[in-house]
Amino acid sequence: MTKIKILISLAVCVILFSLLFNVSASPLFSASLILNTNTDKSNTVYVNVNESVQVSLFINTSKGYFAGPFSTPVFYTGSMFEAEPPKLNTSGRFYNCCKSYTSAVTSEKLDPQALESLYPAGWSAQQTKENKLIYTVMVPNSQDCKKTPDALNEALWTANLKVNGPVNSKGSIFIPQECVRSADNIDGPTYLACYSDGGDILSKRYDYGNDMKIDVSQAKISYQVTDKADVDNDNAITSGDALLILQHSVELKKLDSKAFSRADITKDGKLASDDALAVLNIATGVTTINKYMH
Repeated sequence: MTKIKILISLAVCVILFSLLFNVSASPLFSASLILNTNTDKSNTVYVNVNESVQVSLFINTSKGYFAGPFSTPVFYTGSMFEAEPPKLNTSGRFYNCCKSYTSAVTSEKLDPQALESLYPAGWSAQQTKENKLIYTVMVPNSQDCKKTPDALNEALWTANLKVNGPVNSKGSIFIPQECVRSADNIDGPTYLACYSDGGDILSKRYDYGNDMKIDVSQAKISYQVTDKADVDNDNAITSGDALLILQHSVELKKLDSKAFSRADITKDGKLASDDALAVLNIATGVTTINKYMH
């Protein structure tokens, strides 16, 4: 009986130790990469053909995470978007530790072999073909700083992406989890190294480990192309579309069923001045179609 009690006690101790170990094994240092947009970040962001979408890459790090060399591809659906070169946040704390060795370029500027290495190893040839990317590299160095900052919460860059369509197509801008560097994925192109000893760039650098975690769960924005507001179906939202709505509302013109559906922004089954005003606001950049789609 005594032996049984001893064995039970040992088993309980092992379980308690295991639980304690799991709690203490949570990452000491964490970083989040976040994609934000200039419109409402809903489950799906609706866009018109030829609309310009603005996206920013943000970085957020925990206290004590002294940011070292950083790298990440940000992928986007190539058939839907055409990306302009990103505009770097030159007032950022991290940029000012890395300004001598910072670049953010689109796929077209990369060597084919270097480009291929940035795609997740498990992707199919079709996935690789469908997605283009913006690649960012930032490296702190002694020319720019002696110590790197922790507790970062800032944009690294902002880019405009033109919507090419086609109508009803779906796409996204994202950082895949498969790209995040870890002990099981030591060549992952998404990483943020951490300096020990208070951010001294001459101290030891860690690229991955159980005490580090990079979260990309907020680094995805999904889009769908709509033809709402494009009353005349010419892939451009203009004051002419608003005029067609007003003319229909006073019976000077009669829109067919498809044009009517594109014009009914308020979704109340009729066309009136509020639909025309909404289209005019979209045409002049006061707002976007996404505001009216949810």
